[in-house]
Amino acid sequence: MPVQTLRPAQPAAPTHRSFRPELQGLRALAVGLVVIYHLWPDRLSGGFVGVDVFFVISGFLITGHLYRELSNTGTIELKKFWARRAMRLLPLAFTVLAVSVVALLFFVPQTVWEMNVRQMLGALLYVENWVLAADSVNYMAENNEPSMVQHYWSLSIEEQFYILLPILLLGVYLLIKRIRRNHSGPGVDIHKVFIATLGTLLVGSFILSVVFTDHSAAQAYFITPTRFWEFAAGGLLAMLPAATRLPHRVQNLLGWAGVACIVVAGFAFSSDTPFPGYTALLPVVGALLFMRYGAQHETTGVYWWASRQPALRIGDYLPMALAVDHCRKLPIGLVWMACQAWRHRCDDCALGCFSAVDRRSTPPCPKVQACGPSLHRHGHQHGNAYRAHICCAAHPDAGYRSGRCDF
Repeated sequence: MPVQTLRPAQPAAPTHRSFRPELQGLRALAVGLVVIYHLWPDRLSGGFVGVDVFFVISGFLITGHLYRELSNTGTIELKKFWARRAMRLLPLAFTVLAVSVVALLFFVPQTVWEMNVRQMLGALLYVENWVLAADSVNYMAENNEPSMVQHYWSLSIEEQFYILLPILLLGVYLLIKRIRRNHSGPGVDIHKVFIATLGTLLVGSFILSVVFTDHSAAQAYFITPTRFWEFAAGGLLAMLPAATRLPHRVQNLLGWAGVACIVVAGFAFSSDTPFPGYTALLPVVGALLFMRYGAQHETTGVYWWASRQPALRIGDYLPMALAVDHCRKLPIGLVWMACQAWRHRCDDCALGCFSAVDRRSTPPCPKVQACGPSLHRHGHQHGNAYRAHICCAAHPDAGYRSGRCDF
C-alpha cells in the first residue's frame, strides 16, 4: 500500500477584507470601560469586563497567526515566535518596573516594601497573577490598596497563554501526524486540529472557571486556567469562514447586541458579582457577536460607529498613553499620549494597512498594560501596530507571505 504524503491543509480565510478597523473600535470601547472603572468605580462598577474583551481579541489574533504559519510552513517556529514577543514586550515592561523600583525607594513607606518587591518579581517573571491569587487579593474591593505593579496581572495571563498555546497546538498536530503516518493514514487537517484543541480548552477552562469562582472567587479572578476559555473563544472565532447567510438587518442587530452585552456588563456588574465564572459569558459573547457580525456591512450598523476616526484614535493613543503605568500615574500617560499623537500627526494616510509597514523602520513596541487589561501594541510605528496585526489576522496571505506580518 503506498504511503500518502502528509501535507498541511490549506488555510481557510477567516475574512475577505484586508483591514478591520472595527476591531480598533472594540478595543477603544474596552479600554474606555477599564479607564472609567479605575477613575470612577462608583459610576461604572463593572468596567473591569474590558479585560475580558481584550482576552477575546488576543485569542482571535494570535490563533489566526499560528494557523497561517502552521498551514503555510508545516510547523511553528517557537523560538522565533517567542523572540518576537520578547522584543516587543520586555523593553517597556522593564522600563516601567525600573521606574516603579525608583518610586518605591523614594516615595513608598517601608511598611509596604515587602509586598511591592514580591509583586515586582512576579511581574518580572510574568506570574503576577499567581502572586495575587496566592495573596487572595480582591482586585475589585474598594478598600484594597493595590501594589505599584498589580495591573501586570492580565499581562501575565496573556504571556502564559502565548507560551502555552503554540506548544499545545503544535504538539497536537505533530502527534496526530505521527499516528497517521505510522498507520498510513490521510494527511492532517490543521483546521480540525485547531477547532478540536481550542474547543477542548474552552470547555475545560470554562467549567473550571465556574466551579472555582463559586468556591474561591478572589483566586479565580487571577489564575490562568479560569481565563483561558476567553482566549479560546476568540481563537475559535478566527477559525470560522467569513461568509454568513443571515439577512443584513439581522447581522446589524447582532453586532449592536454585542455592544449592548459589553456595556450592560459594565454597568450591571460590580465587586459583588461572581467573576469570571458564568457571568463572564456576557462580555465574551458580546465581543464575539461584535467581531463576527459587526464587520459584515461596512457602510451601516455597528461597523460605521466602530470605524470612525474618534474610535480609531482612541484605540491608537489612549491604551499606550495609560499603558506606561497604572492609572494612578495618569499624568505620565497623558504626556506619552501627547508624544504619540505628535508622532502620528501625518498617520491618516496609513489606513491602507500594509502601505506604511516596513521591517527596516520597525522600532520595538511592546505589549503593555492599561489599568488592568493587556493591550496589543506590536511593532511597526506604534500607531500602525495594531492595524498591521488586524490586517494579518484578517487576510490569510498578504501579510504573512510578504514577510510584513511580524507578529
